[in-house]
Amino acid sequence: MFKKILIAFLLFFISNKTKCQNNKFLLQFKYLSNIIFKENQYNSNTYEIKKNMTGGFDFGMIINTELNNENKKSFFELETGITYSKVKYITSLHVNTNEKYNVETNFRTYNIPLQLIVKVKLKNKLTAKMGIGNTLSICPSDIYSEYVENSNFINNDFYEISYYTNRIQNNLTSSLGVNYKNEKHELYCGIKIIRPYKKTEFSTIYFNHITIGEQQIILDLYKNLFAFEIKYYLP
Repeated sequence: MFKKILIAFLLFFISNKTKCQNNKFLLQFKYLSNIIFKENQYNSNTYEIKKNMTGGFDFGMIINTELNNENKKSFFELETGITYSKVKYITSLHVNTNEKYNVETNFRTYNIPLQLIVKVKLKNKLTAKMGIGNTLSICPSDIYSEYVENSNFINNDFYEISYYTNRIQNNLTSSLGVNYKNEKHELYCGIKIIRPYKKTEFSTIYFNHITIGEQQIILDLYKNLFAFEIKYYLP
């Protein structure tokens, strides 16, 4: 899918004789929501394990480039840059004796977005923007998390090891928002959906509970993200 998007970008530039002009630098911040994240769980007769995303953030620097055609009109923009993101997950163990234990995991990635943006003028200071593209995510390392606050686990054994399926992952990215510009400032507010093309992570969960015994399970994860996005254009 990533290769198809890249080829579509190249064909668009060639067919429209597009030129890149007027680079702008932006500061970007995104709140990562779990609205479209699908909770993963495992059930047995004596316990239940759930893994859910609680939220996260993403910030970084973006370069925005206007794309002009032969008539020097600009209906499109190209955006790329580099950002850092952190997403928090909670893995919950529910035991039939009404006991509940949580393990917290934080996933960190470095991202390189690439988006083609279509502009539609609404009013003098407002412009609607719709974008589609790809986000390349670089995943630094696997993650070990443990729960050590309760003596109900033999040797305090309740931990989770989370693995990335690939160190470099591609995600389909689409966005929709409104750009406001006056004589001094320019600001963008919108939403963005980031969907991986395949499974992004999996976790091995191990615990040794005094009433259940030794258990180990594996949970797969698809990190679908819904983001609320703000971008500020630097002067």
